[in-house]
Amino acid sequence: MQFHRRWPQLRDALTAAGVTRGGDWQAVLLRSPDVTALAKHAAEVTIKEADMWDVYTARDVSAVALMLPYEQPRFITVKMPAAVLRAAGPSWSDLARLYRGQLKLDTAAGTPSPEPCDDILECLRGSRCQLTELRSGIGSAGAVAAVVSVSTATTQLFISLPAPLNLHSLQGRYKRLVVQIWPLDATWVAVSKPQPCQEGHDTGVKTNEAVSGGVNLPALPLPDLMVRGAKPGSCEAIASAIRTIAPRTRRLDQLLLPRCQLDEDELRQLLVQLQGDGIRSADVGRTRITKHTGGLVKLHVTKVLTDPEAAAKAVSQVLEQLQSSDAGDFEAQWPGIQQVMQDAGASARDWWEVLLCRPSEEKLADKAALVTRREDRQFLITSGRDLDAVALMLPFANKMTVDVNALPEVLETPTWQQIALHHRGCMYLRFPFMCRELQPCDDLLQPLVGSGSRVERFEGGIRTPEGVAALAAVADKSMLQIQLEAPIELAPLQGKYESLQIYTHLVNTTAVPLPALPPPVLHVLEPGAGSCEAVAQTVLALSLIHI
Repeated sequence: MQFHRRWPQLRDALTAAGVTRGGDWQAVLLRSPDVTALAKHAAEVTIKEADMWDVYTARDVSAVALMLPYEQPRFITVKMPAAVLRAAGPSWSDLARLYRGQLKLDTAAGTPSPEPCDDILECLRGSRCQLTELRSGIGSAGAVAAVVSVSTATTQLFISLPAPLNLHSLQGRYKRLVVQIWPLDATWVAVSKPQPCQEGHDTGVKTNEAVSGGVNLPALPLPDLMVRGAKPGSCEAIASAIRTIAPRTRRLDQLLLPRCQLDEDELRQLLVQLQGDGIRSADVGRTRITKHTGGLVKLHVTKVLTDPEAAAKAVSQVLEQLQSSDAGDFEAQWPGIQQVMQDAGASARDWWEVLLCRPSEEKLADKAALVTRREDRQFLITSGRDLDAVALMLPFANKMTVDVNALPEVLETPTWQQIALHHRGCMYLRFPFMCRELQPCDDLLQPLVGSGSRVERFEGGIRTPEGVAALAAVADKSMLQIQLEAPIELAPLQGKYESLQIYTHLVNTTAVPLPALPPPVLHVLEPGAGSCEAVAQTVLALSLIHI
């Protein structure tokens, strides 16, 4: 009673002492969590600042759980490793029980892992929140049911499976489903391979309780499947795991192998096997592979299984025909060129080669862009020839994603400026980083400022404040991985990224604080023996946070 009488004086005194922001009042609240007037005031101040709350630490979880009885934000993002969220104890359960708005939950924290988070997810059972996005591992039918209870047709699900599990109950409860599996792990091998059960053989591996009831992915919307850990000699295990987990329709949207170590022959063998098993991706054209940055391989498994040598022969024939004829003959040749390429099952890349042979022919550029949109859904630039081809096609498909995976010098041409001028969509910029010598990309970002491009992913080196400003101008909820030569001001990136990872070698300079939220990740490259003090100095120089 005495506290309630003196609460207005205490509140005014704390405000006069500089406790004015929501974060300040939350810190005070955590020191006196049983004071309801304090929780109510902290909630009022916080909701006035923003109706979207970010929860990145166990302390944030505790503070938000205490405030939710008094104010309900429109959106809450919970992003932290599962171990950190568990450290919040019953506060996470309280948050899930009390919240009635939109929730984004990420326990992966940027690191794919088969670790199940069932105890965390089951707190969602009975919640009145609406799950908009989930990134987590799931290992039990109970956790699946909890996710289903808060998902809708607009939810995006990024799920890791430590073992085969029936996800069919998710059907119709998501907009996008991406499932990651590790088929070489013991729990997958035990289920995917034929079991000598008639002999009563015990593998010694306890598989998930849902396996006996079927482990198919839901059929619609078409899910993406990411197969991790592909190593030489694992082709059969991968094919078996895909057959095990595929929807009953055997249709997938995308089939991806991150950091794939299979060679060309094994990849071809895998394609033929999956194609023969009736597995299909949502691609058109011929069955093929495409390779992307960081060892990512995409398997395009279609109903058409053609001989790559036949396509190469057809392209060679068309190129020879175009090189030996005049430009004025093209109109007469065009129907025949299309027929030859179609009969051979020519890919988008085959059309690029033909286009580069006759760069002035708009019909070729339009056709190449059309086939690329249909097959790959993006323009991938890995070389100067790719850059030239994309510049020719972009006027016919200027909203298609452009994915750059090349050395910076590849883009140091007027052609890159031409692409920046015409492009109106999403862009991924993936340049070499984690290098001993920085390869700055500052000048390559400048042409994008004021353009219609938005950079959703950036990997590369930045040297100057101008480079940071250019990246900030085109980033929006982006995934950023930046290598620095020396600490520079990164404050313009505040509010521009979904995740920020900074890579640097040992530095000995004045401290330059990183942006505060979401919390960035700092990587110190190649610390040598006896460099403990230098590493500490580097971390201190960059880990101070903007207030």
